[in-house]
Amino acid sequence: LADAPEDVRKSVAALLAEGAALGVQSKWTEAIAAYRECIKLDPEMSQAWFALGYAYFNQNGRKNCEAQIEPYTRCIALNPSNATAYSNLGNALDEIEDYDGAEKMYRKAIALDPKYSNAHYALGILLKNVRRDYDGAEEMYRKAIVLDPSNALVHSNLGNLLKIVRKDYGAEQMYRKAIELDPKHAPAHYNLGGLLENNRKDHDGAEEMYRKAIALDPKHTSACWNLSRILENRSEEHTSELQSP
Repeated sequence: LADAPEDVRKSVAALLAEGAALGVQSKWTEAIAAYRECIKLDPEMSQAWFALGYAYFNQNGRKNCEAQIEPYTRCIALNPSNATAYSNLGNALDEIEDYDGAEKMYRKAIALDPKYSNAHYALGILLKNVRRDYDGAEEMYRKAIVLDPSNALVHSNLGNLLKIVRKDYGAEQMYRKAIELDPKHAPAHYNLGGLLENNRKDHDGAEEMYRKAIALDPKHTSACWNLSRILENRSEEHTSELQSP
């Protein structure tokens, strides 16, 4: 682009800025068109490829999708030091169940930027859900927390992992910390309720957590079901006490 005529350089910059402005307005289809035009003029602009991948993510309701793969791959080819592009490409590959490719991208992102908490967290999810490598997943979650101590979601998911490996005390700590960091995080209330009900046999505490989860997310069917079960059992116990001689 440096050797291109000035009017071309200006139009490329203008299209990149236009795409960014459209993104601020959540006009992602128009933003994608602007980035595509920018890339036509300068196929070697890594920023435009990265922005295009991010625009596809937002156009898809902030969910990863296959359309992101080409833009992030091209971005990385032009700028191999972009750790975020590697991590985002990993997310897109994970979405199409290319788990080997996704893991490779996450590890590359971490190698480039060891302080990139999102890459540690994403790798932890893959290790837990796909590899069933719970020790490795716990290590990644804990690193993500050290790097981003205010992330309630990571705390909550570490709690889920610790619950799986029967580290109930640690799981409870993580759920409570997640709630402290984000009192509106319904999954942490629900998961703490499940631990209190099933592992602690603290039905009063579980009821409180389920009620809070439902207040935050009225469509949380699992919390509704669990709360109804607790209330039904309590009613049966009360009836039994009244009928006993």
